[in-house]
Amino acid sequence: MPAHLKALLVVLVLATIVLIPARRTIAAIGSPRQYRSRIGLWYGSTLIAFVLHTAWLYFGAVGAWLLTIGSRERNKFALFLFLLFVLPPFPTEVPGFGLVNYLFHIDQIRFLALVILLPAFFGLQRGAQRFRFGTMLPDKLLLAYLLWTLALLMVRTTFTDSLRQAFYLFIDIFLPYYVASRSLRDEKDFRDAALSLVIAAAVLGAIAVFELLRSWLLYVPLIGAFETRWHLAGYLLREGNVRAIGSTGQAIVLGYVLAVAWGMFLYLRESGTSRKGLLPLGLLLAGGLVASLSRGPWVGAAAMLVLFLAVGPSAAKRLGRLAAIGIVALPLLLISPVGNKVVSYLPFVGTVDASTVTYRERLVEASLKVIRENPIAGKPNAVQSDELTAINEGGVVDLVNTWLGIALNQGVVGLLLFLALFGTAMLGIYRARRIPALSPEERVLGAALFATLAGIQVIIVTVSSISFIPVLYWSFAGMGVAYLRMAKLRRAEAAERRQP
Repeated sequence: MPAHLKALLVVLVLATIVLIPARRTIAAIGSPRQYRSRIGLWYGSTLIAFVLHTAWLYFGAVGAWLLTIGSRERNKFALFLFLLFVLPPFPTEVPGFGLVNYLFHIDQIRFLALVILLPAFFGLQRGAQRFRFGTMLPDKLLLAYLLWTLALLMVRTTFTDSLRQAFYLFIDIFLPYYVASRSLRDEKDFRDAALSLVIAAAVLGAIAVFELLRSWLLYVPLIGAFETRWHLAGYLLREGNVRAIGSTGQAIVLGYVLAVAWGMFLYLRESGTSRKGLLPLGLLLAGGLVASLSRGPWVGAAAMLVLFLAVGPSAAKRLGRLAAIGIVALPLLLISPVGNKVVSYLPFVGTVDASTVTYRERLVEASLKVIRENPIAGKPNAVQSDELTAINEGGVVDLVNTWLGIALNQGVVGLLLFLALFGTAMLGIYRARRIPALSPEERVLGAALFATLAGIQVIIVTVSSISFIPVLYWSFAGMGVAYLRMAKLRRAEAAERRQP
C-alpha cells in the first residue's frame, strides 16, 4: 500500500476519535444537520485529497461540492475555519494559457477563500444588514495598509505582477477580515466560529501527538503524492524527537494554530457550552502544543491564559488561584524524574536549541541596521542585504519575526499601520466588554478575543508569516471588529429601550 494511503487510514481514525464525540458539543449551538454537513465535507475533502492526490481534481471536486451546498450554510466563516486544515497549503500554479507565465498561485487557503468567502462577500453586499466597510477605525487602517503595500509593489515590480499581488492582497487579507467582521452578528455566530476552529485544531492536536510518539509525519507522503515542491513540510528534530507538523508544514505553525484555538477554547469553556464535551478537545489542543516542541506558541498560549483571566470576571481571585497552582506545581515538577527535561525545553531558561534564541537576537540587530537605512518604505529584497546575509544559516536568511519582515519590506509606515490596526481593535474590545448592555457570555467573548489577539502578536514576533499564520491573524482582526459592531448595537438597543 502506498505510504500516503497508509497515512490516510491513520488520519481518518484519529479524526473520528475527535469528530464523532464532538457532535453533541457542536449540536448544542447549531443544528445536527449543519454539523453532519460539515463533518461530511471534512471526510470527503480528506478522502479526495489522499485518494486522487492531484491538485486540480481536488480543487474541482471539492469546489463543486462546496458551491453546491454553500448556500445552505448559514455561517460560512465557521465553515471556512472548519475545513481550513484539511490539506497543507502548498502552492499550485494556475496556468496563464499563453498570455503570461502563470495567472497566480493557489493553495488550500486561497481555494477556500474563493469558494467559501468570496460568495459570502457578495452575499453580504446584498444583505439588508450590511455594515458599510470603512465605518470602523480598524477598517480604515486596513485599507491604508493594503494601499501602502500595493503602492510599494507597483514601484518595485512589473505591471503584471502588481495585478497578481493586488489579487493576493484581496484574497489573502481583505476577504478573511471582511467576512469575519461582517458575517458574525451575535454571540451564537461567534460560538459557532470558535467551536469550528477548536474542533478542527483538535483534530490537528490528535495528529500531532501521534506524529511525536511514532516519529511519522502523516502529511509528508501526501505532499509527495501530489508531486509538488514545497519548502516546508520536512522532518525536523529537537533533542532527538521529531517535531509534529500535521497539515501546517512547520512545527511552529502547528503550535501557533493550536495556541489560537486555545484562546477560543477558553471562551467556550466559560460561555455555557458543555464543559464535559469540551474537556477532551482542550486536552488535545494542549497535547498538540507540547508535540510541536515550539516555544514561541507556548509563551503565546500562556499569555492568552493570563490575559483572559486578568480581563475576565473575578480577575483577582482567578489570577490568585492560577498563581497558587503554579507555586504548588513548579516544585513538584522540578523534583520529578522528568523535571530537568521539561525545564530544558522551556523558553528563556532552557538549554535545548538555545542557538535559535541567539539567532533571533542577531536577526533583530541586523534587521534594525537595514531598517535605519530605509526607514519609511523599507527596502526591496531586504533579505539579500549584506547585514542579513552575514547571519544566514545554511545559506538562507530566515526572517523568523513577522514584525521585522513587515518593517524590512514595507518600512516603518507599513509596520505602524499593521500594529495600529490590531492595537485599535484590541483597545476597542477592552473598552467595549464593559458595556452594561452586553450579556455575561458576550463579556467573556470580549476577554477571549482580547487575549487571543495579544497572544497572536506575541507568537508572530518569533515566526515569519508563512502557511496558516497570516490567514488566522487577519481573520481574528475581523472577529475583533465584529465584536465591536455587536457591542455598539447592544448599546444602541439599550439606549432605545431607555427612551420614553
